[in-house]
Amino acid sequence: MQETQAFVDSVCKTKYWCNLGGLPTTATDGRGRRTACGYYGGEICLPKWSRQRIIILHELAHTVIGDAPWHGREFARTLLALVNRFMGKGAAAKLREAFKENHVHWKAGA
Repeated sequence: MQETQAFVDSVCKTKYWCNLGGLPTTATDGRGRRTACGYYGGEICLPKWSRQRIIILHELAHTVIGDAPWHGREFARTLLALVNRFMGKGAAAKLREAFKENHVHWKAGA
């Protein structure tokens, strides 16, 4: 979990994260859970299988979208922005392609 929390901290200490409205976030081990989860306000729970950057960023996106639909347009747009910033343009391009293939709407007003 130390490596996971270190990645979370590296995201949360950036101005970019703060501009999204993100707060310092604690990653817990998710013991006893089958799924990962993120809570608005700064906690993500990550079972061992889910401690990958893409999933961590997915759960971090949940912590900043507030009352927006869980996997709606704002969530997808936030996740894509986080992936682009913290995993790079190549990973973001793959995610955009997956969005396209799976008919995920992420563009504002589209």
